[in-house]
Amino acid sequence: ARFTERRAPDPDRMRTSVYQFSDERSRWICTVMKATGLVSSTSEARRLILAGAVDVDGVRVAAVDELVTEGTHVFRVGKHRFLGVSVVPRD
Repeated sequence: ARFTERRAPDPDRMRTSVYQFSDERSRWICTVMKATGLVSSTSEARRLILAGAVDVDGVRVAAVDELVTEGTHVFRVGKHRFLGVSVVPRD
């Protein structure tokens, strides 16, 4: 059997994205995942969260109704998809 390390890739080589939110609803984790290209739809994001396949900053996302806080986060979807996301307010 092959084992994969559950570590984020080197931060200097990791893809990054900036997400600008306008209100509290736009900080919903499924919306952030769709807008940054981690998933193709919010339904896919919900399914992955319910399956336990989504981590933010190394902590498994427990509920589909969570909001992402302002700041820089590392998202992991599945075993190999990592994305650094900077969540900032829209001016």
